[in-house]
Amino acid sequence: MKKWFIYLLLAGCLAGQGGEALLRKTVTAAGRQVRLAENIPVVPRERLRIIASARCIKGNSLESKPQFEEIFYAGNWYPVFQELFPLPSYKFEFYSADNKDVKYGGSSCRIYSNEWRNYPMEFYVPDGAAYLRMSLNAGGKDNQAEIRSLELERRDKEPYLNINPDFKFDSFSPAGWSMVRRGSMVLDPRSGRQFGIESQGWSTGALIPVTPGMKFRMKVGGIPTDDDIRFTVAYFKSSAVGEKDIARNRLPIRMRKNEREKIVNLQIPEEANWMRLGVGRGIVNYIFVETGEGQ
Repeated sequence: MKKWFIYLLLAGCLAGQGGEALLRKTVTAAGRQVRLAENIPVVPRERLRIIASARCIKGNSLESKPQFEEIFYAGNWYPVFQELFPLPSYKFEFYSADNKDVKYGGSSCRIYSNEWRNYPMEFYVPDGAAYLRMSLNAGGKDNQAEIRSLELERRDKEPYLNINPDFKFDSFSPAGWSMVRRGSMVLDPRSGRQFGIESQGWSTGALIPVTPGMKFRMKVGGIPTDDDIRFTVAYFKSSAVGEKDIARNRLPIRMRKNEREKIVNLQIPEEANWMRLGVGRGIVNYIFVETGEGQ
C-alpha cells in the first residue's frame, strides 16, 4: 500500500463534525485563481479548521505525476516539484477591519488527487486580523481543479496547544508546521503506520498563542538516528511575519539515543504572546504541548 494512501481515511474522519458551510455550490478554477468566500469574521488567536472536499480535474496530480510521492517525502526536493509540477491549492488570507492584508506564514493547502478527497487545514488567527477570505488556485495555466464543499470549524476545546501534534491530519498536510528544512514526512519503521517528521536540519512549527508567565508541558516521542533529537522553543511578542524572537531556549532540549519519550516543563517568559517549536535530527512521531505541569 502506498504511503500517501494510508492516512486518507484519517483525513476523512476529520470532516463531518459540524461547522459553518462557506460554499453553497461547486467552484472550478481553470488555469487561474477564483474567490471562494470572503468577509468571514474571525478573532485574533482563535483556532480554526478548514475542511475542503476537492479534486484535480486536469493537469498535475498524484495520479498523473506519481513521482510527486517520492519527491514529497524527500523533503529537499519538494521545492523542485513545486516549480516543475505545481499543484492546485486552496488559500486563506487574513485582512484587518480597515481592509489591510495581515501577513501569515503557511496559508495554503495543496490538492493532489483526481479523486474527491477531504483536505483539512488548521491554524490560529494572527494578530490584527478581523476577516478571512478563501480562494482556489489552479496552480498553473494547464491545471484545473474544483471544490464542492468548504467548511469552517472554530476549535476552542482542543486538549493540546499545538496543531496536528501527532501528524494524523493527512500524510501531505502541512498543518501545524511552517517549514521542514532538510527533512520529510516518513513512516515510523516500527509500526509502518505512524507518520512523523524526519529532519536532518531544523524544522519549525506554526505559531502558537500563549500568555506571559503561563506554565506548560511538552511531551515528545520519536526515534533518535545518528545523533540526539533536539528541540527548541522560541517566543515572540506578536505573530507578525519576520518578528524577531524575544527569548529562546538556546541550549536544545535533547532526547538521547536510548530514549523514546521525553517530558519537559517550561514557562512562558514575560512579554511573550506567541511561541514556536523547533526540531532537528531523528524521527519525531509526536509533540504534545499542554498547559500546566506534569511528569
